[in-house]
Amino acid sequence: MISKVSSNILNYLIRNEVINDTEEERNYYQYGIEITISSALNFFLVFLIGAVTRNILESIVFMIFFVPIRQITGGYHAKTYFRCNLYLCMVFVSILLLYRFTNEYITSYSAILISFICSSVFVAGCPVENPNKPIPAEKRVFYKIMAAVLGICYGIIAAVLTALSYKTGMLILLTLLAVAMLVIIAVIEKKGGSSDEEE
Repeated sequence: MISKVSSNILNYLIRNEVINDTEEERNYYQYGIEITISSALNFFLVFLIGAVTRNILESIVFMIFFVPIRQITGGYHAKTYFRCNLYLCMVFVSILLLYRFTNEYITSYSAILISFICSSVFVAGCPVENPNKPIPAEKRVFYKIMAAVLGICYGIIAAVLTALSYKTGMLILLTLLAVAMLVIIAVIEKKGGSSDEEE
């Protein structure tokens, strides 16, 4: 669906001579249009879930904190846009459920501990590259440092909000945990693929 829509948009741009009709430019713009549509759909679906479950604020907070660190850390990527949209919705719904039932058990100290663990995961495993978006070798250290810094900052924000009795702190912490889990899954998947290739 997304590929078909992006192809139609791409053909329209080519017909109107907005871009050149070369294979390199077609591939570049096709991928860019697909990512833009998929990202817009992700935002829409998360906000829709937030509206239906009366968690609009939570959906906004989730996306504000999820998107930046996900861009830096990378992590597990679904093989189709449908699965990508589906998995994001599943992650958000899981976070909402945990947010509702575990909020009272988290203290500011445990928030700091969890953020430290997540930051350690980011330092050890990040950045995890998307095959369609390789990271230049000279930028890998920068991405690794930024992932750790964002992880620590998220943890501090979550700890402060938790200490002030704001439930949003727990939501931020769960979002951080979700990103760390996506990184772990991607690293395990990558190592499994490497082992298969060696055999």
